Amino acid sequence: MTDNTVFNDLQIAGVWDGKVVLRCSKHPKFDGSGQPTQGCKDCWLLWFVLVLRKVPPERRAEKIEELLMVVRHMIEEVKAGRFDYQPLPHPVIHIEKDKQV
Repeated sequence: MTDNTVFNDLQIAGVWDGKVVLRCSKHPKFDGSGQPTQGCKDCWLLWFVLVLRKVPPERRAEKIEELLMVVRHMIEEVKAGRFDYQPLPHPVIHIEKDKQV
């Protein structure tokens, strides 16, 4: 199990129940929607907290473990030179018409 100190502090501050509006202190325009600012750990923390806020309280510890596993795996891939994900600056939307049967 992870050290949940940061997450317990957020509980005390009323973050989990949605009573607090969160923004990055370095990038005030980033409110968790869209993509976090590249290289900003505060934007990424905010993004993860907002993702976790949507998870029911009884499943948060499990979700935290899943996210940590994904991050650890990504770090291993970066170190091995196999991580080539480049996010697009905009979403890609494909619209297909339903095929007639």
